Amino acid sequence: MVPTKGLSKVINFFGGIERQFLQVSDPSWIGDQLFENGQIPNLPRRQWSYNGRLNIDLSQIKNAKIPMQLKGGFTYTDRYDRSFQGTFLKYDSQRWRYNISRDYQFYGRIVQNISSNFFYELQGNYYKTYREFGDPVFQDSWYEVGDTTQNKPNPIIGLKTIGAELPLGATGIFRQYSAPYNFYYKTDVSYIGGKLDATLALLTKKFGNHELKFGGEFRYHTLKKMQVYTPTLATYNYDTVSGHNVSLQRSIWYSGTQGRL
Repeated sequence: MVPTKGLSKVINFFGGIERQFLQVSDPSWIGDQLFENGQIPNLPRRQWSYNGRLNIDLSQIKNAKIPMQLKGGFTYTDRYDRSFQGTFLKYDSQRWRYNISRDYQFYGRIVQNISSNFFYELQGNYYKTYREFGDPVFQDSWYEVGDTTQNKPNPIIGLKTIGAELPLGATGIFRQYSAPYNFYYKTDVSYIGGKLDATLALLTKKFGNHELKFGGEFRYHTLKKMQVYTPTLATYNYDTVSGHNVSLQRSIWYSGTQGRL
């Protein structure tokens, strides 16, 4: 896209937005035989994508004599979906693991001819990727998973019996209704960088023609990761953040070495 015909050589920009929505992100070839409406329930995918680009060439302005070019752009993607899990299928599909992913990227560049003998190029960019998954109800409220006063939206069936792990359904295969997904995971990785390149031309009659090039580059990475197996939090006596005593909950829903809900 350009503002006017006269400015088409000076400035132009582009932007785009894309929206994707799938009611079922992973259709089943026998869905019509397994479900009433022929679709796997609670398995959507939603995604937004944005991108843009801008170019400015000041050297194309008449009589301005500004030998500079500016370029920049960005991309951004935001996605949410759910992961299919067989044991949750029959009674507990509303607790299928949620997944969030976001990706960002921004960049810019300046190129300028200071004189006939000297020019430089400066560029920078920023990138970030974010991933998160866990139980769609509790999300990052990990201590609430082990606190029976916080079971939402409905009390978790099976947590009322002292000394018993939350059992499977009557078939021994499927999780009971409202059984939470018992793992939380998050990563946050980012990068910022900059680069400078410059060239100086030395033109002499006595020593000949030479070029002096110099520059530098900067990079900074940030990596963050956390993963929580929520049943292990029940081993703590008291959580000062939530204000609930969770020590007694271990015998309610944590059994053996698996600690599975």
